[in-house]
Amino acid sequence: MSSGPPADGPLLAGRVALVTGAAGAIGRAVAAAFAAAGARCQAADVSPGEGLLACDVTDEDSVAAGIEAARSLGPLTDVVHAAGIVSVGRVEDLTAAELRGVLEVNLVGSFLVARAAARAMTGGGSITLMASQAGLRGGANWSAYSASKAGVIRLAESLAQELAPRGVRRSLGPCLAKAECGAQQHGRENQPHCAMSFLHRLISFGSQYSAKPAPGRIGSFQDRAGRRHKTKPVGGFRA
Repeated sequence: MSSGPPADGPLLAGRVALVTGAAGAIGRAVAAAFAAAGARCQAADVSPGEGLLACDVTDEDSVAAGIEAARSLGPLTDVVHAAGIVSVGRVEDLTAAELRGVLEVNLVGSFLVARAAARAMTGGGSITLMASQAGLRGGANWSAYSASKAGVIRLAESLAQELAPRGVRRSLGPCLAKAECGAQQHGRENQPHCAMSFLHRLISFGSQYSAKPAPGRIGSFQDRAGRRHKTKPVGGFRA
């Protein structure tokens, strides 16, 4: 893999990316930023549409198909896993099915995408999983979501140790989720800027690109709750 971008070319020229949850605000902005920076990007979501490959992150075969679609564009170098769901409500009202659904999408889905990416990245690369402040500290009514995101954080830490010798780095979001917050507070035009800033931090070049894993970055984003125990999509994923 090239140690850096062409001196006179786009920042991410020659790189190939897969972005899951690309129908949502975060994934959509990341996919657009990859393309704007010169990368070849396969956008995927459980709800397919124009330019969106169908991909259910809870299904191993579907994840594998997404990886292969990205690899058809060239050697895979970057995966940003932005699909996820939120379930908010009192623990007395939370059903086992709701808990399993959140864990299946947020935690198991992260594992399936990261595993498939690790298998495909023979020349090094980067894997980004979306975490949350809720994974660092729980809060009332956030039990299922907090548990799932805490698992994502520990998963990413383990991947960093395991994959670093192969030149595969892991990163934790969602510093990018400011794109969604900014879109609501200041207009959607903020999304491309935030996404591009995220990619600048995510992708290291030259002497910075090595087998040493980059530290995880936890942003200020926290998904907003809907009605009590209403499970809603983040990044276009629907349970």
